Amino acid sequence: MENVAAPSAYQAEGRLSSGIIPNHLLASDMIAGFFYLAASQQPGYDTVVILSPSHYPQQCTSGVVTAQNGWDTPFGTVEADEDFAALLLRDSLAGAVNDPAAPERDHGVAGLVPFVKYYLPEAEIAVCLLENGLDADRLAAVGKILDEFRDTKRVLVVGSADFSHYLQPEEAARCDAETEKAITNGDLDTISRYTDRNVDSPQVITLVLQGAETHGGQTVQLDHSSSVEKLPHSLGNAIYSEGVTTYFVYAFVQ
Repeated sequence: MENVAAPSAYQAEGRLSSGIIPNHLLASDMIAGFFYLAASQQPGYDTVVILSPSHYPQQCTSGVVTAQNGWDTPFGTVEADEDFAALLLRDSLAGAVNDPAAPERDHGVAGLVPFVKYYLPEAEIAVCLLENGLDADRLAAVGKILDEFRDTKRVLVVGSADFSHYLQPEEAARCDAETEKAITNGDLDTISRYTDRNVDSPQVITLVLQGAETHGGQTVQLDHSSSVEKLPHSLGNAIYSEGVTTYFVYAFVQ
């Protein structure tokens, strides 16, 4: 709520069609800033689609998971857009399953849902968890479904992704520079080979970038930060013994 009260101040010229935001609540000011920007768009959105890495794939029944259920939040219920889930579930190549428990316990989705309700109270929500290592054909099938869905409603696509993991700050900064260049250039081949050194879900980034290209999105980097900047501890603190996590916020505007 502190970050909802003082969201990061982002600006982007044009219609916001999609974005990439953190999924660690440590970066809540960045998450709030993105959705605050989304709330300023007129007209608003019918549906927010959240694409997230599957952080706990061992608890999922497929490499592509969706949910047909609504969500309870402190601000009220977010209704599910069942049309998107139905499209996914009908596609045999995507191989998606309806598994509401999986996104509910995955912070890549669950952490963002209250922000959707707070800033976009009239919007419905659709979710999709993507397993790392998902093969290109299945990922392409999900992307095709997403493109078709975007033609039917006013949709905001949100890629939930954290970037460099488990590295010390200097090395993480080098990886972030590589990632920033790849995103700016739309270099999907490079992104497809990324590991946690660069981003926790190349699949999410790929779908967002492909969709932005199809729907005429200009890439705007709104923010860049890291856990070192968000936490009060000095760099020598043992909390950083396993490295840091970095965060970007991107907007794709028409």
